Amino acid sequence: MCYTGLVHDRRLNGETLVLGNRGQLFLLNMTLYDHGTDSVWLQVTGEALAGPLKGSRLDALPGYTGPWEGWLRANPETKVLTTGRRRFSSGEEPRDDFLIGVSVDGSASAFPYPSAARVRVQNAWVGATPLLVYVDPDTRVIRTFVRRAGERELHLVWADGTLRDIETMSEWDPFRGTAESGQLVGERLELVSHTLSFEWAWDIHFPDSVYYPQRTDD
Repeated sequence: MCYTGLVHDRRLNGETLVLGNRGQLFLLNMTLYDHGTDSVWLQVTGEALAGPLKGSRLDALPGYTGPWEGWLRANPETKVLTTGRRRFSSGEEPRDDFLIGVSVDGSASAFPYPSAARVRVQNAWVGATPLLVYVDPDTRVIRTFVRRAGERELHLVWADGTLRDIETMSEWDPFRGTAESGQLVGERLELVSHTLSFEWAWDIHFPDSVYYPQRTDD
């Protein structure tokens, strides 16, 4: 799979769509169809490419990327749809040759996983949106947030095992995006949807993406 971590809201114009896999690719990306109109949808963008709903777009929802144990610890009441299999892993070691892609309002930014894991916290931009990318190199948890509390834009750093903003030195939970202590206690950063992708696959659909760090061939 070229893209993972994609979650979309399948409600559109007051209707809830039922979607299936068409078994065909468009620009090396999976396409879907909705059972009601047979319109063709692109997985990576949530956009209808053909059919009566052409031009419509499903809203992206923030997803979680990381081990099951981390999610369950933070969300113990989670319901799981399972086929009864005890393991869903192939047993292979996880790969690092992918990037974290974020797209907001037509703009896109990309963060190669190895460098993102090395620095752990990045203050970046996707278009006009101030973005925080957090990667735990030990658990491989990835979280992406709008780094803004109310009207205040924040710059966050990782120091002494804690996520803090330099404006107020409030301490933040990097999993939930909530301020746990300090002047901003109780504030919550807005989660942003992200996608895991191979670089070549991301570039097909987001050729103008800004890279962090900047690519040497740019």
